[in-house]
Amino acid sequence: MRCLSVALLFPATCHALVLDTMRAWHLESYPSDGDRHGVSFSTNYSVPTPGAGEVLLQVRAASVNPIDYKVVMPQLAYLFPLQFPAVMGFEGAGTVVAVGPDTSGRLRVGDEVWGLSESSNLGTYADFHSVPENAYFVRPTSISAEEAATIPLVGLTSLQALTRMEHIQPLFGKTVLILGGSGGVGSMALQLAKNVFKAGKVITTTSSAHLDFVKGCGADDAIDYHVSNWWDVLENGTVHAIFDTVGQIGTGPRATAKLAKDGVFLTIAHRGLSVGLDPNPQSNVAQIYEQLDHSRAETGLALLREYIDNQNLVRPVVQETYALEDLMTAWDVSAEGHVQGKLAISHTIPSIFS
Repeated sequence: MRCLSVALLFPATCHALVLDTMRAWHLESYPSDGDRHGVSFSTNYSVPTPGAGEVLLQVRAASVNPIDYKVVMPQLAYLFPLQFPAVMGFEGAGTVVAVGPDTSGRLRVGDEVWGLSESSNLGTYADFHSVPENAYFVRPTSISAEEAATIPLVGLTSLQALTRMEHIQPLFGKTVLILGGSGGVGSMALQLAKNVFKAGKVITTTSSAHLDFVKGCGADDAIDYHVSNWWDVLENGTVHAIFDTVGQIGTGPRATAKLAKDGVFLTIAHRGLSVGLDPNPQSNVAQIYEQLDHSRAETGLALLREYIDNQNLVRPVVQETYALEDLMTAWDVSAEGHVQGKLAISHTIPSIFS
């Protein structure tokens, strides 16, 4: 059956493509002004050929993360270097339609997979994407492709961060503060902290519009940042772990003051002395600047699949789904900073402008 399904895309040899062009959002060089609207849409972009150690995906869905459009900014090239011409899109879900040479056989034609790439090999905002075999894995079957596509980046980021904190300060029964609970990383971290790591009390920050949402994700208490500052509400020495997904100026010193003995503060938004770690922390607390470790993706995505399919501990949270052609609209909505959970990009639904 797999060979028959591939034959719709490939001849009987399964080597030469029948479809040699595709839709794609692409960038030929960094826009001088870093404007995300400098990315171009084409309906006649060449379909990639999988190289050694790669598989070719027919992408079913992708998602929107702020980093997806921030990488077009030249000033971020030292962190997320792009290789031009670049098709955009970090993460997605799709079907394996061809396997390149020198692969292990772990993935086969017809497998439904999810995963994410590093900045040197983006491409999920296109109909086909050639990816390293070790970047994609069999996805959960109890959710749609659109839902699955929204999880790898935020799921792995949250899982790796909480696991790192757990190694320093066991979270079972403890008080955990997650700054920014309504966003993609925050809403996933709330679910994991409460349902997987079994924190005793999970507190988060959000706006009044998202209070019910974050409580549905696992927050026991939510602080409306339009009404109160979390550092004024919480008493010093009462929180065991703080996970910063926001990157507000001054967070580090404020966070370490709230930590109990042997507590841990972790941020994914370190940008120097003003944003990130406390430059003068007390001696009995730990601080971590966490970056996503792609080498641990296989283990992490396997756990997330188990949590979704078999244990019902984690669920995708998708505010809205956009057609591939409408990516710029989705990026603009994301850039406003009020998305609840994630935005999905479907490669199969019609454009709202068609």
